[in-house]
Amino acid sequence: MKSEKRMVGDYTVLCAVNIGSREIILAENEQDKNGERFLCCYGERNDIFQRYSECAVGDDYIDAALFFAERIKRDAELFRSEVEKLDIPVTVIAEADCIPDHYKNDINGKVIAINPAVLKPEYRRADRQLYLVTGGFGASANSRGSAVFCTNLYDGKPTRYERVDVMGEVKPECMPHWAVNKATILKHIQGNKLIFEYGGKHFCPYRLFTKAEDTLDFISRHTARDNNLGLTDKPHAGDKSHYDHSAFYERSSIKNCDLFICVDNGKLYCPGEKEMFEWCGEVGKADFDGKTKAKPSRNKGYER
Repeated sequence: MKSEKRMVGDYTVLCAVNIGSREIILAENEQDKNGERFLCCYGERNDIFQRYSECAVGDDYIDAALFFAERIKRDAELFRSEVEKLDIPVTVIAEADCIPDHYKNDINGKVIAINPAVLKPEYRRADRQLYLVTGGFGASANSRGSAVFCTNLYDGKPTRYERVDVMGEVKPECMPHWAVNKATILKHIQGNKLIFEYGGKHFCPYRLFTKAEDTLDFISRHTARDNNLGLTDKPHAGDKSHYDHSAFYERSSIKNCDLFICVDNGKLYCPGEKEMFEWCGEVGKADFDGKTKAKPSRNKGYER
């Protein structure tokens, strides 16, 4: 029995290569008489819709094939450059790194690894495998449900997988260092009542500086500007939000906190006098547990 041909309008798909979030497609319309027999385009599809863009047509197969190959090469190089920009080691979580999954186990609140076999080849790496489970009927023990709702440890984005896609809970000793820190932060955010909004972002008080950290020299060496967050007091900073140190702390649910989690991206930040800096030091343990409870403040005689 012949398999059904995939169509893009009147064109039959000859070849399709997936790189990242879209496909590069080469297709043919044998009935065309207008010099548009071959089509090369980008495709995006899911269970609900499909969309095609940047369509190019022609009557010469070799030209179409070369154009198709050029697009594959260009997108592959762009994808590789994005992977190279990751600020973490590129690794793969294997089955041996996990406690084997079983439906009798409750995985709510656990850090799980998605089976790389269900991921696209270019996404088979730890930053695309590791998730903190936040709910879903499929996360409970002995459940008839299959949905597992979870948050990606690397980028903090929520998603859903099926329980069958879960390879298992990651063994603590096999967790990458960056993932341990991210899991700590995400667990602190879950259900936290201290989250507040400022500058279009959501923040959660996390902790005070330790005695060793509480110096201008240490803080200067362990903070960095985050242009993507874009919270600065500069009035002409493009699309960046205007930042005011005093106003930030007025909004904060804890008035003497030094380090805050940005709920939108899962990163730690240190409020400076003129802008919000990303914290590059240790994550450490939380000082605030989600209740409106503050520790004694320290008087600091310097500006950050």
